[in-house]
Amino acid sequence: MKDSENRIFTIPNILDFYRILVAPVIMWSIVNNHNRLTLILLVTAFSTDLIDGYIARKFHQITKLGKTLDPVADKFLFGFVILGVCFRNNFRFWSFFLGMLISVYFIGFLWIYPIFLKKGLKVNFFGKICVFINSFVLFFLVFYPNKWMLIIFTVLLIMPQLVYLFQVFRILKKEKKEKKLE
Repeated sequence: MKDSENRIFTIPNILDFYRILVAPVIMWSIVNNHNRLTLILLVTAFSTDLIDGYIARKFHQITKLGKTLDPVADKFLFGFVILGVCFRNNFRFWSFFLGMLISVYFIGFLWIYPIFLKKGLKVNFFGKICVFINSFVLFFLVFYPNKWMLIIFTVLLIMPQLVYLFQVFRILKKEKKEKKLE
């Protein structure tokens, strides 16, 4: 393993840390109707998500931490924003449901992702597209809240996770089969 993969303080990692740290602030600004601040923070957070991977590849700053931190930052950001929207708009059932879903989703992610990395699997294009579309859906949901946008967001949040889950199960099943043959 290259020594550079063990670095912590790279520009992409700092951008990911920023997204994690700003997520609760964005939730607070949504709940308290600070729309201008929310807009600035959302645009900044979504922009860092777009450029961190590019910077990592272009300037050889890909790290083990970054491979994990980037999707974790996405989960934090999405989770806090959606909860802020639910609380501000009195989507009480949705707040509970999404809170539980995000918890299960995050726990599932923590279980699946290490296996995913260990097996050398890469995040697929479908997952990246869902995150990209969800960023727009979230943006509109913050400023034009309705339950249909919330449903679209939820479906797009779950779909890539299910794809990754099936990939991991397929690999684990294949490995189990290979061990039986030995």
